Amino acid sequence: YNEVLSKQDVLNALAADTGGRFLKNTNALDAALITTLTEISRYYLLGWYIDPEKLKPGKYSTIKASIKGRSDLSVRVRQGSLDLPQLVAREKK
Repeated sequence: YNEVLSKQDVLNALAADTGGRFLKNTNALDAALITTLTEISRYYLLGWYIDPEKLKPGKYSTIKASIKGRSDLSVRVRQGSLDLPQLVAREKK
């Protein structure tokens, strides 16, 4: 039982860190699929550009997003990012 819980904790953390949700301990797959399909039909995809000069190779940068004045809406976004390509390129030198 503890092993199952620890695996669920990992999946829950992965979902939370990448802006998703983890549905556990339910056999109501039909309800989860309906909820998912409803949600994905109502979302916006945000993109942004990060100035490479401001990146610190190997450093974790947090990402925060909100909708000003719309507390009735929810935002799901990954926790942050790590600039691995710059880090790998620096270590190859």
